[in-house]
Amino acid sequence: MRILFVSSGNIARSQGVLVKNAKIQGDSLARMGCDINFYFIVGRGIWGYLKNVPRMRKFIKNGGYDIIHAHYSFTGILASFTSDLPMIVSLMGSDLHISRLMTFVTSLFCKYRWRKVIVKTEQMKEIVNFNNVSVIPNGVDLDIFKPVAREEALEKINNDGEKKIILFVSDVNRKEKNFKLAQDAVCMLKRDDVVLLPVENVDHSQIKWYLNACELLLLTSLREGSVNIIKEAMACNVKVVSTKVGDVEKNMKDVPGYYLSGFETSSVAENINKALNYSGPVEGRKKIIELGLDSSTINNRIFQLYKDIYKMK
Repeated sequence: MRILFVSSGNIARSQGVLVKNAKIQGDSLARMGCDINFYFIVGRGIWGYLKNVPRMRKFIKNGGYDIIHAHYSFTGILASFTSDLPMIVSLMGSDLHISRLMTFVTSLFCKYRWRKVIVKTEQMKEIVNFNNVSVIPNGVDLDIFKPVAREEALEKINNDGEKKIILFVSDVNRKEKNFKLAQDAVCMLKRDDVVLLPVENVDHSQIKWYLNACELLLLTSLREGSVNIIKEAMACNVKVVSTKVGDVEKNMKDVPGYYLSGFETSSVAENINKALNYSGPVEGRKKIIELGLDSSTINNRIFQLYKDIYKMK
């Protein structure tokens, strides 16, 4: 089977790296033996995307592909107009909250055009609840994200380790990431022994060092789908404080060292204090394995979808 991954290339330009989620997943599937190629759409807004149609149509026609796997709803919609090949579309969460109109249009394509649809959480499936929808979260590469000695990790990120690091991994300017809540909560602690460290525009291969160097990961998002950074922190046995978004509650449930917070500053600050003061065992990695959220298990599920579609051709 020859699979074409299609996703936005705008992030790739601004950060100097290929779009993280699609590239990581595609590379993992390629290591399993899938013949994966990539097409990254560059352009902003409707007209920016539409300019890609002629080039994408030619690219697909000359590629000899069996299946198109698009990431994000608008990318899937665009790809639908360039080829009649069977399609899988992965919806990420934010694309179901753009507007009611966009959700309605996405639902129509889910029902009438896309052969299979992947969503990241059960809540997302409730929005587009058709028979062809499967809940498959993003997996974690346990060979990359694993516990490392903090001293080594601190050296890798050039940090002296004098203060305990509260790590915030996201674009601080994106409204839905709610960085101000993180800042306010850390200020409320009034502790001189901690520092809030926002990390963005860092190559994904380096994130493991930041996770292993920190005391805890903080996530204050207003909404998410399947939160990769939470699962990556858990794979490194790093403590987490997070608002109740996406699949966070399901993944962190009943694991000591992991705390769900409300959206009030006092709630976040209280849970940060709990995490900082917790000195018991942290077994997030064990929970990731129990839930089948390692990349190998997840990729096998996606590969099975490819085989099912290929049989239907």
